[in-house]
Amino acid sequence: MLKVDRSAGKLVKLAEPTLSTAGWEERSSLQELILHNADEFFQQECHETLFILRDEVEPSVEVGDRIDLLAIDNDGKAVVIELKRGSHKLQLLQSLSYAAMISDWEVEQFEALIPESKRELFNVFFGEHDLENINEFQRVILIAESFDFEVLKTAEWLTASGINITCYKLQLAKDGDGGTEYLSVVQIFPPRELAKQARRRGSLRSERANKFPEIEQLLPMCGNTEIVSYFTASLAMRRNRRRNSLVYPPTGKMRFRVMPKNGYARVSQLGRFDGDQAFWNEQLSQATLKARPSDLRFRLNNEGDLKAFTSFAEEKLSGTVWTKSAADDEGEDNGD
Repeated sequence: MLKVDRSAGKLVKLAEPTLSTAGWEERSSLQELILHNADEFFQQECHETLFILRDEVEPSVEVGDRIDLLAIDNDGKAVVIELKRGSHKLQLLQSLSYAAMISDWEVEQFEALIPESKRELFNVFFGEHDLENINEFQRVILIAESFDFEVLKTAEWLTASGINITCYKLQLAKDGDGGTEYLSVVQIFPPRELAKQARRRGSLRSERANKFPEIEQLLPMCGNTEIVSYFTASLAMRRNRRRNSLVYPPTGKMRFRVMPKNGYARVSQLGRFDGDQAFWNEQLSQATLKARPSDLRFRLNNEGDLKAFTSFAEEKLSGTVWTKSAADDEGEDNGD
């Protein structure tokens, strides 16, 4: 890194110590600094839109290791972030094992990680991005001062097979003894201008891995015959843009998305109406409601739940008065 001395007409090379020789600890220095300055680090330097859930996350009770940082991106993918001073050949293997361990987590497990002080921020993030499919896919982000050839080659091979891996190189610079420190971040894999092509390269598996499954692809995994029959009979209905959810009402602003899951149907209510939480608790067979200031989520588990929901959607939805919500500021629904 060069310092510009315009008065002398010179470019002066800054000292570039390693994080270790500069006294940076992996957790107490680097990890804490990124955690508490996530927007500046990820948005400004990495051009990543992430919500950091928490640091030091235990991916499974079966292991003693912890994920350095766990995040959700603006597509709802779970993001395992591993940090290293210097380089370490096992960084990629470690992060992939963590991603595998959290691949079957439910939404509630991610929500449980959010500190109370960050819940309102997450509600805003959730409202700004279509996150109904949290953890349908996972990503890995590696951040280190350098990467061994083996790591980058393996990352390239896995990316061609549809696994989403990004590597960022850190570099520390210092302006004189005891002077200002500067931290730069460069995406070295995949090269930024080739990132989309790299993730799709190699075979159709890559294309499929980066595409959200549609309702027809989700139904075989549902395992609930009543839920499957409901979706099968409704496939001609309006869907969201990803085509993985049925949408109510059939025209106009979207108020409900219904998506098949493992053993049930998940309903996302976009917006709130007076008494909605008590209403659904009374109508549904199980109290599975998750309430936010601008939306609700609940499950349909059986034929009775389906009848209660479709009755409301077909007979009462048009006359429902909706309270102000984040979704109402976005104008007419575009099908997302």
